[in-house]
Amino acid sequence: MASPVNVFISYSHEDQEFHNSLVKYLTNMQRQGEISTWTDRKITGGSSWRNEIDKHLEAADIVLLLVSPDFIYSEYCYDKEMGAALERHKLKLTRVIPVYIRVTDVKGSVVEELQGLPTDRKPVNKWQDKDEAWKNVVEGLRSAIAEYLEARPMNESVTNNGTKPGFSECHEHWLDDTEVTLTHRVVDKVKLSKIYVEPDLLVVNKNFTSKIRKSISAHNLIKDSNLSIVIGEEQAGKTSLAKFLCREINEAGHLSVYINGCEVRSANISALIDKRLAEQHTSTEQLKNSFAANITVIIDDIHLHGLNNKHFDQLISTLKSTYPALVFFAKDTFRYVIPDHEELETFDIYQINDFGNFKRAKLIERWVSLGVEESLDEAEMYKECDEITTKINSIIRKKLIPSKPIFILSILQMLEAYTSQRLDMTSHGHCYQSLVYQALERIDIKQKEIDKYMNVMTELAWAQYKNEGKPLTTSALSDFYDSYAQEYLSVDRTKVTEDLHKCNILASKDNLISFKYPYIYYFFAAKKIADSFSKSELIKTEIKKLLEGLHREDYANIIIFITHHTKESWILDEIEMCLMELFSDHTPATLEAKDTAFLEEFLKEIPKLGGVLIQASHMTADTRDNIDW
Repeated sequence: MASPVNVFISYSHEDQEFHNSLVKYLTNMQRQGEISTWTDRKITGGSSWRNEIDKHLEAADIVLLLVSPDFIYSEYCYDKEMGAALERHKLKLTRVIPVYIRVTDVKGSVVEELQGLPTDRKPVNKWQDKDEAWKNVVEGLRSAIAEYLEARPMNESVTNNGTKPGFSECHEHWLDDTEVTLTHRVVDKVKLSKIYVEPDLLVVNKNFTSKIRKSISAHNLIKDSNLSIVIGEEQAGKTSLAKFLCREINEAGHLSVYINGCEVRSANISALIDKRLAEQHTSTEQLKNSFAANITVIIDDIHLHGLNNKHFDQLISTLKSTYPALVFFAKDTFRYVIPDHEELETFDIYQINDFGNFKRAKLIERWVSLGVEESLDEAEMYKECDEITTKINSIIRKKLIPSKPIFILSILQMLEAYTSQRLDMTSHGHCYQSLVYQALERIDIKQKEIDKYMNVMTELAWAQYKNEGKPLTTSALSDFYDSYAQEYLSVDRTKVTEDLHKCNILASKDNLISFKYPYIYYFFAAKKIADSFSKSELIKTEIKKLLEGLHREDYANIIIFITHHTKESWILDEIEMCLMELFSDHTPATLEAKDTAFLEEFLKEIPKLGGVLIQASHMTADTRDNIDW
């Protein structure tokens, strides 16, 4: 039997009586297993009501809007709940249906564009027989559900004996790890699951040439595709999305296993998968037997695999024949490698989108309400969110930082600390510097000692850089501190190392120590180069080496951070000369009058275009979506 359709009811509390009537009239559909309804009245005491609402909105197949003047007046109902629902409606992930309960002016609004109930949008309170009105709504809902299911069949999640796989304590801790320490004025430790906002994913056609842009919510990735490759720019949030999918797969009653691409050194990784399953889940053998047909293998940074083309294809072929679902994450340049592998032809390809206004606002709202969800005044929250959103949007519009979660969070950190730093001057470097300072302050490092820790991290990054960017062994770390003591004052190496681990700047694995987040390493390696430029000729040699290897991700990022740390003319001139040489074989582009003649023709067409736009403004949303513009 198919699972019931999830119905979310959005309404103003001023319309509680209408809400209660609708729930009553939907009882038969619920008893027949046709639908499962959810409203905010089901939120239990102690729950984070905003998170509960967001969670059920994301899971909703049908969203009913009880339209009234109070619903339109409510900022939360109209802008937040309906805004989120319409975003999913546009992506065809949810069907939004207005139910008119009282006479309401919706002319020119997005509500007017949606097909509503009852028939002819006659409000329920204007029907002489209210039973007939609600029966009309129920029948209309049944028809809408049938259309929705026909257009997008339900992808049921099958659990085994009602049992869900459980994460091990270590894996649970990793899933909630934000990688970079975030400081918040209310909560002691910011958990990823509490602030995470999943991105939209751009559906990419196989030859990467289509101009038609179609997106899906990351929430629906595992429903829409069994074989998927998610590509993204640096710091786009690929690993955070992988963590999110681990939880989503678990909630769906399936089993996930996470592997990093750098661990893939053989075409047969069954032993590695079994090992990671044992580490990441409880009762592994029992779960593996029960969920054998529902295991999703997630490989992060698959571009870091150590196989040649032949054995990589063997790996993919084996995984496809063994596991029902595969999700690979890779940097955006991996798209150029995909056509070289026949085994990847059956994969759907998605690209992580930067955050738009709605996603940014949602992240800011989660940050502001963190730890005070039940006590925060709604009006005060929206006021604070609007103020923060205005500041962050002004920075993003100036292209000072990309609209990626890590940078938005770093700005929130600066605002959290009431820093005097000019936000309109914020750059990549300032963001990371702020994150490091606040991570140290969070573990109560005194202000006068912060410079000492910054210097240790600068020299440690240089030691890692000289080790070809690889982690240091415990022996190499000991040698580092010995050398540090000879050049600078001796430090309590045990305390400093423990503190840097405690604030999540350093990480240890298999007796190897390195910077936990690569961009913190890039930041401090660049700082060393910038600080030592005038003291050592060897540094000039290193800068030239970095510029010659600009195609490498680590070298390119170190160069970017060098420009943050210094305004030394020689360095900037070298960078400029290097970039100019990249295009030395190209003739500079020029424009002549004849090249812009087409603009005159276009200008003549504008009056006609205006008429087309006026006609388009009267179309329904669904009609516009179906036109190939």
